[in-house]
Amino acid sequence: MLIIRPETPENEAAIRHVNEEAFGDTEEAGLVEKLRSRQAIILSLVAIDGDRVVGHILFSPVTVESESQSFNAVGLGPMATQSEISTPATPAGEERGHECHVARGAQEQAGIGPEDLDFAEVYDLATSMEFDWMEDIGICKPGEAERLFREGATTIGGRIPINPSGGVSSFGESIPAQALLQVCELITQLRGDAGPRQVADARVGLAINKGLANSISCIIVKK
Repeated sequence: MLIIRPETPENEAAIRHVNEEAFGDTEEAGLVEKLRSRQAIILSLVAIDGDRVVGHILFSPVTVESESQSFNAVGLGPMATQSEISTPATPAGEERGHECHVARGAQEQAGIGPEDLDFAEVYDLATSMEFDWMEDIGICKPGEAERLFREGATTIGGRIPINPSGGVSSFGESIPAQALLQVCELITQLRGDAGPRQVADARVGLAINKGLANSISCIIVKK
């Protein structure tokens, strides 16, 4: 069982090792140490397996600036895990077992199938992940997500809109608030209050999110 807790001074060497292994160089590890030396860390968490550090995540203060304004925020990263607990890449055209199990299991509990969904909010930290989730949810077969996207089926007004909110790609990764934002979008859509991003006649929505240590949440809301 993994235990997540704040780092302690004796974890520093292990944290460096985890970051170097995960990123394949010393740049990210050096960034962690630089932030630590400047006391510019809000929160530094380690994942412990037995007596070993196998994962690390860092939160630090950042200032976001544009031409008209600036504001303080919290930055996430680096985030790293040792290869032994990381989820290996899934070959193209094959199902991701864990993600599929959670997505299909939630639908089974809700008494629906992929064909009953009117829209979905998925964790799209990278654009390719949106395609993966489309297949995990079951709205298309493995390897067909790109075709569905290019046909316009996943846009607002399409057969099955994906991320009408804009997803993580628009509002940023905000662990764990992003999962709550997804649920807020489900409710907003089912109430018909989504304005220009409203999915017509939305009655069933699904939100699925993924976090550290391969943890996954899936929420289905029906009207």
